[in-house]
Amino acid sequence: MPSGPPTPTPDPQNPNDTTADATKPEDPYPQQCLLAAAHHDVPTLRRLLDSPPESMTSVEAANVVDPETGWTLLHAAVVAFDTKFPKARMEETRGDVDVAENGGRGVDGSEDGERNGQQRLESQDVGHRGRQDLGSKDTAHSEQQAPEIEEREKLTQQAEETLHLLLQNGAIWNVLDLNDKTPGCLAHANGFKKLYDILVEAGVRAELLFGKLDEYEVLDGEESDEDEVGEDEAVPTDGEGKTPGIGVTRVEDGSEAMDTNGQKADALEEEELTNEKYLSKPLTFQTNRILDSDNNAVMMEWERNIMRRTVESLLPIDRTEQEKPVKQILNIGHGLGIISSLFLSHARADKQPVVLHIVEPHPDVLAKIRGSPDSWLDAELAKAVRSFREYDEPQAPLPKPPGYGRSDVGDDASPDFENLEVVLHPNTWQTVLPRLVTDDVTFDAIFFDTFAEDYKAFKEFFSEHVIGLLKQNGRWSFFHGLGADRQICYDVYTKVLECDLMEAGFDVEWESLNSQEGTQGWEGVRRKYWALDKYRLPICTFLD
Repeated sequence: MPSGPPTPTPDPQNPNDTTADATKPEDPYPQQCLLAAAHHDVPTLRRLLDSPPESMTSVEAANVVDPETGWTLLHAAVVAFDTKFPKARMEETRGDVDVAENGGRGVDGSEDGERNGQQRLESQDVGHRGRQDLGSKDTAHSEQQAPEIEEREKLTQQAEETLHLLLQNGAIWNVLDLNDKTPGCLAHANGFKKLYDILVEAGVRAELLFGKLDEYEVLDGEESDEDEVGEDEAVPTDGEGKTPGIGVTRVEDGSEAMDTNGQKADALEEEELTNEKYLSKPLTFQTNRILDSDNNAVMMEWERNIMRRTVESLLPIDRTEQEKPVKQILNIGHGLGIISSLFLSHARADKQPVVLHIVEPHPDVLAKIRGSPDSWLDAELAKAVRSFREYDEPQAPLPKPPGYGRSDVGDDASPDFENLEVVLHPNTWQTVLPRLVTDDVTFDAIFFDTFAEDYKAFKEFFSEHVIGLLKQNGRWSFFHGLGADRQICYDVYTKVLECDLMEAGFDVEWESLNSQEGTQGWEGVRRKYWALDKYRLPICTFLD
């Protein structure tokens, strides 16, 4: 399989010229397009896209594929940028900022990038401190580098123009090649930040447009057969099935829709994961995770550090308050009970009275909560829970299950703080939240982490419900696993979220956390829902 872009035909009069006469009329049309894209030959590429064969639409022309690599024109343009500018010179001229932006990877995607970048940084520091001794040598070195920097800028501009032209003509930003890489994956692995940013922005525009089209309702009930989406059609999800991420597309002997793990659409239809199916099937509880009936991970222990920092951000400690008012907390999706327990332990350490409302619809998880606190609380924290009830009976609390709070007789181990209450809502959030709004219950902090629901459902949550539940100075967050099995999808959905949250009236601040633990421990799990080294923790508040 070729490892580089299509090979050009050199100019016979100039054997060193690899760009001249890159395309020939006798070449097949797709080959001409691939060659023009690979050499960032914008005039030729524009001519070809403007005059596709009669059997091909203009959009199909912008998405032709090399059958040997699976590369589209976008893939070819990105990969060719590497081959046109030797890596040795790129290492000297690209700068350490790009290495940092690339998450510590080298130009070839290796982990050596951070180390090499640091070495170059140290070398530059030494050079800076010794400039008065180097004298003219430093100036000569700068003058020697100037043509190479100028050359790189020129090549970068040509590559940018090529990507813009392709995207304007309908090139698909997230197509997978035969190695399951999108053009953005290749740009990110090689540290081509400007090209990567162009592809991210293209993804954001596409997803926002699809979101608007999804909201469109045909007037007068008129629907065309071509645009109608059947109720039985599967919605592509990310590997986890919590809140789905962005899918990717493979073009191979025809067009096949793929999910973010490269699974074919016809397989997805057989394996469609819906919230209704999830709630009707049994769960398997293991030491460090919950699996559904299809061995999809519902929740995993590696998320604990993320959840801990989320709690700290949602409930900052205020040591100036003498008498602390009771804070209302809403957790939607209990799972392993990680964040529920962290909310309570954080409040206990701060001597902060709280009422924790837990919304959980799955019968197996509810049985765990009702049966014993051992499934999610340690013994001492369980004793500090002075009240446990279900919201369906607000005036007549149910007897606390064994283990919650102190027993009335013979318990000498009185906790130093026991002003914690738990209210269980055994239903879906779609059922629970309207009732809370009707009852005028508002919250200081809200966390959302459900399973087997799509982005449309999540958007409904923050667009229609949070405004009636969150106090004016309150904060809310969610588990951001959207598109988290590949970096470009994660970056695209982060920006999509920013746009949708702003439209709904929320500001969001992101904190970057290490999440390398999440890349391990997936043995026996059908689909990975996390494959990234960094997690973006969102904290949302009302816009000023």
